[in-house]
Amino acid sequence: MKYVILILLVLTISFESYGQGVLGFFTQQDTKKKDMAEQIVLLNTYLGELKTGYSDAKKGLTTVHDLKNGSFDLNASYYNSLSRVNPAILGSPKVKEIISLAEKITGEFGSAITWEQQQNILAPESISYLKSVQYKIQSVCSDDLSDLQDLITPGRLQLKDEERIQRIDKIDVSMKDKYAFTGAFISNARSVTISKLDQVRQDKLIRQLYNLK
Repeated sequence: MKYVILILLVLTISFESYGQGVLGFFTQQDTKKKDMAEQIVLLNTYLGELKTGYSDAKKGLTTVHDLKNGSFDLNASYYNSLSRVNPAILGSPKVKEIISLAEKITGEFGSAITWEQQQNILAPESISYLKSVQYKIQSVCSDDLSDLQDLITPGRLQLKDEERIQRIDKIDVSMKDKYAFTGAFISNARSVTISKLDQVRQDKLIRQLYNLK
């Protein structure tokens, strides 16, 4: 009987120990599963935040890209607008006046030199001098016309309307000065020639009156 009780006691203790071991094992497994579940939740949360962060970053980069492109487009549009020429400027009376004055300068110098040569009163050196002045004045006129061409040709200069107008005004003033100089120079040259012609006529008349050879 005692032997049986002893066996039962041993079995009971062993069973309790085994049961505790089994329970401990399952308890440990549950704890591990719980820990793993928590880690999975945390991982999913982290991945979600990472994905959100990436999405925000991508949106941010897209926004920056759009802004940069938008800024570039705005700048391009702005500079392109500066390259265009306002039709009102293109048809400005001053533009026509500048061109007209340049043509008059060329025409008047050409006619003046032709007339001087026909009178055959000035020395060759004087004619050469007249031609050199003609060349110089036409050269600076050509520079003005080139500047004007740049101002009224779309795509050449990036300027505001006011800036184009100001430059055209300066060219107009400059061309008027050249035209005034041309008129004064030709007039003085002609006066000298006419004076010499008068002198020649007087000399000829005196010779005829006094039968001088």
